[in-house]
Amino acid sequence: MKKIQFMKYILLTLAGFCLFSYQNPNPNGQITDGVAQLGRDTTKWIAPDSANALVNPIEADEESLLEGKAAYRKHCRSCHGRLGDGKGTGAVDLTTEVTNFTNPEFLEQSDGSMFWKIGEGRNDMEAYKKKMTEEEIWLTVIYIKTFASPANE
Repeated sequence: MKKIQFMKYILLTLAGFCLFSYQNPNPNGQITDGVAQLGRDTTKWIAPDSANALVNPIEADEESLLEGKAAYRKHCRSCHGRLGDGKGTGAVDLTTEVTNFTNPEFLEQSDGSMFWKIGEGRNDMEAYKKKMTEEEIWLTVIYIKTFASPANE
């Protein structure tokens, strides 16, 4: 009996040591305790000036919205949600805060910034530049902007 209790003590001690000694770089390159990483990363995501200058080569019309909606459903909806509110089923266990496209502040960034973020990804947000064509990303940008349109307020 004492041997079993001793083994439990050793296992719990090792588990605690592993949990509290785990380190992971945060988005700013600093080292923080792994325990702190369990909270959501709310660091503001800023695209470089070169990305902000990009202009969407696709005109927003009925056809591009439908194509953008299809791309969104395939690649984005699981995390960003059916309503674009960041409450998709895939967002539950993520440590990176999922963008809420219904927030009017979302539209304060340029199309190029949105394009760059989708393509490059960050933390839990995958980089889609190898999974989607540039056209699909631009179409997705057109569609996600509709979630924060005045008609949805």
